[in-house]
Amino acid sequence: MVVSELITNSVTATRGISLPEPRPVVRLWLLADSASVFVAVWDAAPGIPQWRPADQDAEDGRGLAIVAALSARWGFYPCAAPYGGKVTWALIDTP
Repeated sequence: MVVSELITNSVTATRGISLPEPRPVVRLWLLADSASVFVAVWDAAPGIPQWRPADQDAEDGRGLAIVAALSARWGFYPCAAPYGGKVTWALIDTP
């Protein structure tokens, strides 16, 4: 769920952004050990991930709430030139 939500948010954020080839729309990194899984997703969109309230009939707006609920921590950081954009990440503790 966490990977799906972060990828979906990144793809949605980059719609309409003109990207020079061969730069990908998003990139995904997964790192794991016996205690946790680290998920990181890069996208070219500027700005910060927006956690917004969603009413019960809304079709979107719950992604970061789901990420927060399933992760020990999550956050983001901006990326420097030449690629720009940001990386949104989540740390998931293994049971």
